[in-house]
Amino acid sequence: MRTVKDDQMRAQSLGVDTTRVKLFAFTLSSGMAGVGGVLYAHYVLTLTPSIVDFSEMAKIIIIVVIGGLGHFIGPVLAARRSISSRPICKRSANGASYSSPSS
Repeated sequence: MRTVKDDQMRAQSLGVDTTRVKLFAFTLSSGMAGVGGVLYAHYVLTLTPSIVDFSEMAKIIIIVVIGGLGHFIGPVLAARRSISSRPICKRSANGASYSSPSS
């Protein structure tokens, strides 16, 4: 798969069936997305179109861009950082201060 990703013409000249490799990658990623959707549906218990709005899609795109498009661990770390920073952002949006309480 890496050879087809890096240089398709070279992979074809080495005898790799690039169409089959691309079809396998598409099938594998579609299956993983399907499993993720099933797990999410089980977690939420009800699926409606309003669950996935623009803000959720924007968060996912930002996480992937920050983490790096060609890596696996980068988006995972970016998602972890994004999830852990949500309470801080909510507190600062509500006007809470981070100074120590005075006695």
